[in-house]
Amino acid sequence: MTNPIPDHEPHHISISEEEPEDSRKNLLIPALLAAVLIAAAVFILIHYTYHQEPSTGSIVSTTVFPIHTNPARHGGMQLANAHGDDQIYLLPVVEIYNHITLPMFIESLAVDVTTADGETLHCAAAQPGDFQAMYAMYPDLERIQPAKVTGKLLRDTRIERDGKAYGVVMVHFPISKDAWDHRQSATLTVSFYHQTPLIIPFPKNQ
Repeated sequence: MTNPIPDHEPHHISISEEEPEDSRKNLLIPALLAAVLIAAAVFILIHYTYHQEPSTGSIVSTTVFPIHTNPARHGGMQLANAHGDDQIYLLPVVEIYNHITLPMFIESLAVDVTTADGETLHCAAAQPGDFQAMYAMYPDLERIQPAKVTGKLLRDTRIERDGKAYGVVMVHFPISKDAWDHRQSATLTVSFYHQTPLIIPFPKNQ
């Protein structure tokens, strides 16, 4: 007679995949420190590199040089309009301030004028060769330039960190001085290579 074999329930072994609580805490601290460091780096980059107003400027004074050309004739043919031609050269003295901690470089300068009748005129600023050519053509133009301002504000001018650029700009428009005096508006746009453009209005009394 055989003895019955007792039933044995199989033993189930469970393996926990959870990390110990201390291990999770140890990983959380470095992650928080890394997040804080990244946030601080982003703040510094935005605050010191991308200033809300990277530059400001003003037009200190403006010299207006008007030119009137009388009607010309060649035989029986008139070469200019019946009233002659009016032009002006503008010589504004401009100062620009760099408010960021990196140098700024001027890409271009231009002036826009809106006349009393609503016409908008645009002129890019003169470069070194243009100044010399105009001075040779109109000697008085050089003589009326502000005596104490010898520097010129030109393309590719470098403005040091927290520094200032200061100089004369020259532009030309086919309008009379009276039309300039009664303009609706006029602005100087200074474009930079890596920052937003700076728009400086001409004071009405200039």
